[in-house]
Amino acid sequence: MSNQGRAKMTFICDVEVIINDPDVITRVTGPGGDEWHSQLYDLRTESDVVEHLARNCLANGVNNAKMLDGWADLPENAVSMRLIRDSIERL
Repeated sequence: MSNQGRAKMTFICDVEVIINDPDVITRVTGPGGDEWHSQLYDLRTESDVVEHLARNCLANGVNNAKMLDGWADLPENAVSMRLIRDSIERL
């Protein structure tokens, strides 16, 4: 524990990502995705998009993808994420 009452720990965990609105994927990987690739993120496949959302939500401490840069216009509940608690391991 640091002298400021904070600690840094590293964990491995599984996150379940549920895409409730297919437009979340097609807006990036579909015909209109070139704008995304040139201006925001180079996401080409559904797996790329899901991994990007999960990684960035965890890294930014949010559970709503609307809070991420470039995703503010998502419909409410377009993406659901759930930490799978029984998969958490401390390194």
